[in-house]
Amino acid sequence: MSENQELATAVRSIADDYLAEKKRERRWKMIRNILVAVVIIILYNASLMSVSSVKDGKPQDPALTGEPFVSMVVLEGQIGKGRDFLSDANTRGLIEKAFEADSEGVIIYLSSPGGSPVQSELIRNRIQRLKEETGKRTIVVAEEVLASGGYMIATAGDEIYVQPSTVVGSIGVIMASFGATELMEKVGVERRMYTAGENKGFNDPFSPQSESVKAHIESMLGDIHTRFVAMVQDSRKDHLTTDEDLFDGRVWTGAQSVEIGLADGLGPVEEVASRVFGTDNLKKFTKEPSILDRLGLSVQAFAAGIASANQNRVEAIW
Repeated sequence: MSENQELATAVRSIADDYLAEKKRERRWKMIRNILVAVVIIILYNASLMSVSSVKDGKPQDPALTGEPFVSMVVLEGQIGKGRDFLSDANTRGLIEKAFEADSEGVIIYLSSPGGSPVQSELIRNRIQRLKEETGKRTIVVAEEVLASGGYMIATAGDEIYVQPSTVVGSIGVIMASFGATELMEKVGVERRMYTAGENKGFNDPFSPQSESVKAHIESMLGDIHTRFVAMVQDSRKDHLTTDEDLFDGRVWTGAQSVEIGLADGLGPVEEVASRVFGTDNLKKFTKEPSILDRLGLSVQAFAAGIASANQNRVEAIW
């Protein structure tokens, strides 16, 4: 190997070592910045929690003040399985803690368009059971929507209060699909589906639907609907002005629902609490955001703060 080649090799080796070292430095700098950011976010969350729990040097948790209070369970959103839905698993702890608290009673602060009939009934039955075990008066207060499975849950309450424009009702059951058999024929696509059991694929959108399958689906929905109607009739038997057209799936405004007996009155939650329990001192039981949600929210707040600071700096310069 010539001297020039040896020199070139040596220079290349030095350059490679230098680049590798710089890469390691950048990697560790990135890891260090991430760790610092995580620590800042954790401290930021802790400060928010301490500020929200204490005001003017006094604890904000009504249970710590020694004053009478009402437990308020916050249930908002679509009903179903999964972390982002209202389900029996997601709400069990909140509901049980609310009834276990030394409160004057329980308010179910509810806003839901409905969803899974299974989860709706499970949540309703849990509230009903705890109400009977503790003997605590239980009031449902709704805001935006109290429909379908949401109204099913509400039937566990001793009384139901809504707002004048709340959407109330939808006492029915729905199962939706579509049929594309003619489209398949037009585009020349052959459906191949193999089942063990004559009606295993009864709701397949690419297969013709027989009258017997249609009748079976309607029977299933009818059975669920019958259970739903029975819950409403049992809960509201002393309030319903009529049974006519109440259970055909339509909805009413909150004001109309009071007139026909689906609700007992109008009013926001604080007003209802004062009227029913004699105090608007509320202890909220609501789903806490996950650590990832908190980190996400904190990162957004942190980024917004930086953006605001930069904007102010630009304005100051110009």
